[in-house]
Amino acid sequence: MSELFDRYYEALKKPKVTGGAASISGAGRLAGGKYESVVISGAGSVEGDLEAGEVKCSGATSFRGSVTAVRVSLAGATKVEGDLRAELVKASGSLRVEGRLEGDEVRVAGALKASSAKGKLVELAGAFSVREGVEGEVVELRLSDDSRAAYVKGKEVTMERARGAVGRGDLFSLLLRRRRTPVFKVNAIEADYVSVDDVVVEGAVKAKRIELRGRGEVRGPIEGEVVRR
Repeated sequence: MSELFDRYYEALKKPKVTGGAASISGAGRLAGGKYESVVISGAGSVEGDLEAGEVKCSGATSFRGSVTAVRVSLAGATKVEGDLRAELVKASGSLRVEGRLEGDEVRVAGALKASSAKGKLVELAGAFSVREGVEGEVVELRLSDDSRAAYVKGKEVTMERARGAVGRGDLFSLLLRRRRTPVFKVNAIEADYVSVDDVVVEGAVKAKRIELRGRGEVRGPIEGEVVRR
Protein backbone atom coordinates (compact mmCIF):
# COMPACT_ATOMS: atom_id res chain seq x y z
CA MET A 1 0.00 0.00 0.00
CA SER A 2 2.93 2.36 0.67
CA GLU A 3 3.92 2.17 -3.02
CA LEU A 4 0.43 3.34 -3.97
CA PHE A 5 0.71 6.42 -1.76
CA ASP A 6 4.21 7.11 -3.11
CA ARG A 7 2.70 7.35 -6.59
CA TYR A 8 -0.03 9.70 -5.32
CA TYR A 9 2.58 11.91 -3.67
CA GLU A 10 4.75 12.03 -6.79
CA ALA A 11 1.69 12.88 -8.88
CA LEU A 12 1.11 15.94 -6.71
CA LYS A 13 4.49 17.34 -7.77
CA LYS A 14 3.58 17.30 -11.47
CA PRO A 15 1.88 20.11 -13.46
CA LYS A 16 -1.46 18.26 -13.25
CA VAL A 17 -1.96 19.71 -9.78
CA THR A 18 -4.85 22.18 -10.01
CA GLY A 19 -3.94 24.03 -6.84
CA GLY A 20 -1.19 24.38 -4.26
CA ALA A 21 -2.34 24.91 -0.70
CA ALA A 22 -6.11 25.44 -0.42
CA SER A 23 -8.02 26.51 2.68
CA ILE A 24 -11.51 27.37 3.90
CA SER A 25 -12.02 29.43 7.04
CA GLY A 26 -15.56 30.02 8.25
CA ALA A 27 -17.82 28.71 5.49
CA GLY A 28 -17.10 27.92 1.87
CA ARG A 29 -16.71 25.45 -0.97
CA LEU A 30 -13.72 24.02 -2.75
CA ALA A 31 -13.59 22.36 -6.15
CA GLY A 32 -12.26 18.84 -6.24
CA GLY A 33 -8.89 18.17 -7.83
CA LYS A 34 -5.25 17.71 -6.84
CA TYR A 35 -3.70 19.91 -4.17
CA GLU A 36 -0.57 19.95 -2.09
CA SER A 37 -2.67 20.48 1.04
CA VAL A 38 -6.24 21.27 2.05
CA VAL A 39 -7.17 22.89 5.36
CA ILE A 40 -10.81 23.48 6.34
CA SER A 41 -11.87 25.21 9.55
CA GLY A 42 -15.57 25.84 10.12
CA ALA A 43 -18.22 24.65 7.66
CA GLY A 44 -16.83 23.57 4.32
CA SER A 45 -17.53 21.25 1.42
CA VAL A 46 -15.39 19.82 -1.36
CA GLU A 47 -17.19 19.26 -4.65
CA GLY A 48 -15.77 16.22 -6.43
CA ASP A 49 -12.90 13.79 -5.87
CA LEU A 50 -9.95 15.16 -3.92
CA GLU A 51 -6.27 14.16 -3.94
CA ALA A 52 -3.81 15.88 -1.64
CA GLY A 53 -0.64 15.40 0.31
CA GLU A 54 -2.36 16.45 3.53
CA VAL A 55 -5.97 17.11 4.50
CA LYS A 56 -6.89 18.79 7.80
CA CYS A 57 -10.48 19.55 8.76
CA SER A 58 -12.17 20.83 11.89
CA GLY A 59 -15.85 21.66 12.25
CA ALA A 60 -18.45 20.39 9.78
CA THR A 61 -17.01 19.09 6.51
CA SER A 62 -18.62 17.34 3.55
CA PHE A 63 -16.67 15.67 0.75
CA ARG A 64 -18.88 15.06 -2.27
CA GLY A 65 -16.60 12.48 -3.78
CA SER A 66 -13.66 10.31 -2.75
CA VAL A 67 -10.62 11.50 -0.79
CA THR A 68 -7.09 10.22 -1.39
CA ALA A 69 -4.19 11.64 0.58
CA VAL A 70 -0.97 10.85 2.40
CA ARG A 71 -2.26 12.17 5.74
CA VAL A 72 -5.82 12.96 6.81
CA SER A 73 -6.75 14.59 10.12
CA LEU A 74 -10.44 15.15 10.88
CA ALA A 75 -12.17 16.68 13.90
CA GLY A 76 -15.86 17.39 14.28
CA ALA A 77 -18.57 16.11 11.93
CA THR A 78 -17.28 14.75 8.64
CA LYS A 79 -19.08 13.04 5.76
CA VAL A 80 -17.35 11.44 2.77
CA GLU A 81 -19.68 10.41 -0.04
CA GLY A 82 -17.04 8.17 -1.65
CA ASP A 83 -13.96 6.34 -0.41
CA LEU A 84 -11.45 7.69 2.11
CA ARG A 85 -7.89 6.47 1.57
CA ALA A 86 -4.71 7.73 3.20
CA GLU A 87 -1.46 6.45 4.60
CA LEU A 88 -2.55 7.85 7.97
CA VAL A 89 -6.16 8.57 8.91
CA LYS A 90 -6.92 10.20 12.26
CA ALA A 91 -10.49 11.24 13.05
CA SER A 92 -12.34 12.38 16.15
CA GLY A 93 -15.99 13.24 16.51
CA SER A 94 -18.44 11.89 13.94
CA LEU A 95 -17.21 10.29 10.71
CA ARG A 96 -19.42 8.85 8.00
CA VAL A 97 -17.83 7.23 4.95
CA GLU A 98 -20.24 6.01 2.29
CA GLY A 99 -17.48 3.95 0.65
CA ARG A 100 -14.35 2.28 1.93
CA LEU A 101 -12.10 3.57 4.71
CA GLU A 102 -8.51 2.45 4.07
CA GLY A 103 -5.01 3.31 5.22
CA ASP A 104 -1.79 2.00 6.70
CA GLU A 105 -3.01 3.40 10.03
CA VAL A 106 -6.68 4.10 10.64
CA ARG A 107 -7.51 5.69 14.00
CA VAL A 108 -11.06 6.84 14.72
CA ALA A 109 -12.36 8.09 18.06
CA GLY A 110 -16.07 8.85 18.33
CA ALA A 111 -18.91 7.69 16.10
CA LEU A 112 -18.10 5.91 12.85
CA LYS A 113 -20.28 4.66 10.01
CA ALA A 114 -18.52 3.14 7.00
CA SER A 115 -18.84 0.50 4.33
CA SER A 116 -15.55 -1.11 5.40
CA ALA A 117 -12.42 -0.30 7.41
CA LYS A 118 -9.04 -1.72 6.43
CA GLY A 119 -5.42 -1.05 7.33
CA LYS A 120 -2.27 -2.48 8.84
CA LEU A 121 -3.46 -0.95 12.12
CA VAL A 122 -7.16 -0.25 12.65
CA GLU A 123 -8.11 1.43 15.92
CA LEU A 124 -11.78 2.26 16.52
CA ALA A 125 -12.78 3.86 19.81
CA GLY A 126 -16.37 4.79 20.60
CA ALA A 127 -19.42 3.40 18.79
CA PHE A 128 -19.23 2.19 15.21
CA SER A 129 -21.25 0.52 12.49
CA VAL A 130 -19.36 -1.05 9.58
CA ARG A 131 -21.60 -2.60 6.93
CA GLU A 132 -18.91 -4.91 5.64
CA GLY A 133 -15.70 -5.91 7.37
CA VAL A 134 -12.94 -4.57 9.58
CA GLU A 135 -9.55 -5.90 8.49
CA GLY A 136 -6.02 -5.29 9.70
CA GLU A 137 -2.87 -6.92 10.96
CA VAL A 138 -3.74 -5.35 14.32
CA VAL A 139 -7.35 -4.44 15.10
CA GLU A 140 -8.10 -2.57 18.34
CA LEU A 141 -11.75 -1.94 19.22
CA ARG A 142 -12.65 0.10 22.29
CA LEU A 143 -16.42 0.24 22.67
CA SER A 144 -18.24 2.98 24.54
CA ASP A 145 -21.60 1.68 23.27
CA ASP A 146 -23.09 -1.17 21.25
CA SER A 147 -21.43 -1.56 17.85
CA ARG A 148 -21.57 -3.83 14.83
CA ALA A 149 -19.64 -5.09 11.80
CA ALA A 150 -20.19 -7.86 9.28
CA TYR A 151 -16.84 -9.47 10.16
CA VAL A 152 -13.42 -8.81 11.67
CA LYS A 153 -10.18 -10.31 10.36
CA GLY A 154 -6.63 -9.80 11.60
CA LYS A 155 -3.59 -11.34 13.20
CA GLU A 156 -4.36 -9.71 16.55
CA VAL A 157 -7.84 -8.51 17.50
CA THR A 158 -8.53 -6.86 20.85
CA MET A 159 -11.92 -5.69 22.05
CA GLU A 160 -12.44 -3.80 25.28
CA ARG A 161 -14.85 -1.44 26.91
CA ALA A 162 -13.76 2.17 26.60
CA ARG A 163 -12.79 3.23 30.11
CA GLY A 164 -14.49 6.31 31.45
CA ALA A 165 -16.68 6.70 28.34
CA VAL A 166 -20.45 6.71 28.01
CA GLY A 167 -22.56 6.05 24.99
CA ARG A 168 -25.76 7.65 23.75
CA GLY A 169 -29.07 7.32 25.60
CA ASP A 170 -31.41 9.13 27.93
CA LEU A 171 -30.45 10.35 31.39
CA PHE A 172 -31.50 7.14 33.12
CA SER A 173 -29.49 4.92 30.78
CA LEU A 174 -26.48 7.20 31.13
CA LEU A 175 -26.60 6.83 34.91
CA LEU A 176 -26.55 3.05 34.49
CA ARG A 177 -23.97 2.98 31.69
CA ARG A 178 -21.08 2.36 34.04
CA ARG A 179 -22.59 -1.01 34.94
CA ARG A 180 -23.56 -2.00 31.41
CA THR A 181 -21.35 -4.11 29.19
CA PRO A 182 -21.33 -2.99 25.53
CA VAL A 183 -22.37 -5.53 22.91
CA PHE A 184 -20.47 -6.11 19.67
CA LYS A 185 -22.64 -7.77 17.02
CA VAL A 186 -20.61 -9.49 14.31
CA ASN A 187 -21.09 -12.45 12.01
CA ALA A 188 -17.57 -13.78 12.51
CA ILE A 189 -14.16 -12.88 13.93
CA GLU A 190 -11.05 -14.64 12.58
CA ALA A 191 -7.57 -14.02 13.98
CA ASP A 192 -4.51 -15.66 15.46
CA TYR A 193 -5.17 -13.99 18.81
CA VAL A 194 -8.40 -12.50 20.19
CA SER A 195 -8.87 -10.65 23.48
CA VAL A 196 -12.33 -9.77 24.83
CA ASP A 197 -12.30 -7.46 27.86
CA ASP A 198 -15.62 -6.26 29.35
CA VAL A 199 -17.37 -6.67 25.99
CA VAL A 200 -20.07 -9.12 24.92
CA VAL A 201 -19.42 -10.53 21.45
CA GLU A 202 -22.53 -11.80 19.69
CA GLY A 203 -21.11 -13.88 16.86
CA ALA A 204 -18.67 -16.62 15.96
CA VAL A 205 -15.02 -16.40 17.02
CA LYS A 206 -12.19 -18.44 15.49
CA ALA A 207 -8.62 -18.00 16.72
CA LYS A 208 -5.63 -19.94 17.97
CA ARG A 209 -6.02 -18.30 21.37
CA ILE A 210 -9.00 -16.46 22.83
CA GLU A 211 -8.67 -14.58 26.13
CA LEU A 212 -11.74 -13.47 28.07
CA ARG A 213 -11.26 -10.75 30.69
CA GLY A 214 -13.62 -9.15 33.20
CA ARG A 215 -17.19 -9.42 31.93
CA GLY A 216 -16.02 -10.41 28.49
CA GLU A 217 -17.93 -13.25 26.86
CA VAL A 218 -18.71 -14.75 23.47
CA ARG A 219 -22.30 -15.60 22.66
CA GLY A 220 -21.74 -17.74 19.62
CA PRO A 221 -19.62 -20.61 18.27
CA ILE A 222 -16.01 -20.63 19.46
CA GLU A 223 -13.11 -22.39 17.75
CA GLY A 224 -9.72 -22.28 19.46
CA GLU A 225 -8.12 -22.32 22.91
CA VAL A 226 -10.12 -20.27 25.42
CA VAL A 227 -8.47 -18.75 28.50
CA ARG A 228 -10.33 -16.83 31.22
CA ARG A 229 -8.18 -14.12 32.85
